[in-house]
Amino acid sequence: MDLNAPHMNFILACYIISAVVLVILTASIVIRSRQVEKKLDRLTAAGARRRRKADAGK
Repeated sequence: MDLNAPHMNFILACYIISAVVLVILTASIVIRSRQVEKKLDRLTAAGARRRRKADAGK
């Protein structure tokens, strides 16, 4: 790979932007997952029961 190619800056910028986007997406998924888990724990502590798939359609 020729690192002195005129378009190399563009390619590196694309890789960096893609990596940043992937990190942001991964972080948002982890954060959202933790929020949902905390909410489920609070509901369970309050006495709410989870519905089974058979009950979901009713």
